[in-house]
Amino acid sequence: MVRWHTPLFRFGVWVAMLAATTACSSFITLVTLFAPTTSIRPTDIPSAITAQAIADCPVTQPMGEPPTDPLYRDFNVGNEENTLFSILWPDSTVIFKPGGAGEISPDGSLSMKWPWYRQNIKGQVVIEGQRLDSFAPPLRSTVGCCYDNSTAAPDCCYGNTGFTPSALIFPSTGCWEVTGRVNDHQLTFVTLVLKLD
Repeated sequence: MVRWHTPLFRFGVWVAMLAATTACSSFITLVTLFAPTTSIRPTDIPSAITAQAIADCPVTQPMGEPPTDPLYRDFNVGNEENTLFSILWPDSTVIFKPGGAGEISPDGSLSMKWPWYRQNIKGQVVIEGQRLDSFAPPLRSTVGCCYDNSTAAPDCCYGNTGFTPSALIFPSTGCWEVTGRVNDHQLTFVTLVLKLD
């Protein structure tokens, strides 16, 4: 029979405690080694749009004269020089919904076809944009029939003037400012982007 106060018993207790401590330290080391090395900050995640942000979004209203070409008279927003035009959705609100226009990517980004018209100017449309009501990555785009590097190549099949299509890729819903440029000519508008389930 082993007595509680004997050196042999105390040695056994010490060995058991050492083993438990070593196992615990090893577990902590494994957790540390295999834990993600980067953390996601709340500001890295685009937030959903709130009712207040919808009400506060300074959406652009149709303005300016339409293009002189009768085929493009439905373009309802243009710059002051009447050189670059586009089309705003009703109430300047782009709506993504099941079975509706546009595409929703696996990463949650929202892509919508968007037309542009270049009147009496030559050059490819370059598009940029930012969310106004909250953090989000910048707007991406594809222009014309060429879909790399966010802009059309010089030999794009839609030519160097007149009509050209694009796709605006919104990383999230929200209040978005969009700017299209052709050389020194610029058109900026603000639109809401909403998603209905």
